[in-house]
Amino acid sequence: MERMSNETSNFTLYAKADVQTGFEITTATGETIELDYPCRVYYVNITDETDSKYLIVKESIGNILEVNVKNDSGPNDLQQWRLVTKNSWFTYTLSNTLCQWAPLSYYFPRLILINSSEELEQNIKCAEGIYPKVDFSKYTLLWATGVNDYGVYYINTQLTKTGEKTYNFDVELLGKGTTALTPWIGKILVAKLPANAVVSLNVHIY
Repeated sequence: MERMSNETSNFTLYAKADVQTGFEITTATGETIELDYPCRVYYVNITDETDSKYLIVKESIGNILEVNVKNDSGPNDLQQWRLVTKNSWFTYTLSNTLCQWAPLSYYFPRLILINSSEELEQNIKCAEGIYPKVDFSKYTLLWATGVNDYGVYYINTQLTKTGEKTYNFDVELLGKGTTALTPWIGKILVAKLPANAVVSLNVHIY
């Protein structure tokens, strides 16, 4: 997911359901790659482009092998792969502005789906200037907040489509190992979600 967060085109991401002990791919140059180690296999279909790619994640250490393919119709059994998401997601940041997210008034994790400029303004405070604008006719901003007991070193977010209008929003927190109440914010900007979308928040602390 961190790798795909740099992708600016719309794409559909699929995953093989289980760890693979062997897998074969034909590259864009016509070469065949045979993988003989346990790995997780993802297929990325990029919208409106002839290119696609496979992301091979080595099960033991998490290294990623990226294989680009051209004019590829996808795996023959793609209908059996798990659909991860059809949304491109982007980072929304207040860096380089005099704005900040509104202070937390609650301890337990909370998720807000922001679908308008008015809703966004309710959660941002600016000393002066303006915050980065969002075209809410095209995008939804998912904003999750909470407090961690052991500090926060790193935050990763992931949106997964689980049904026609249902999603999981996973927030992964890597703690610092010290006892310190630390507010956290996990957010992503995704292609517009349906008005009646149901998004479940899952917070994972490591």
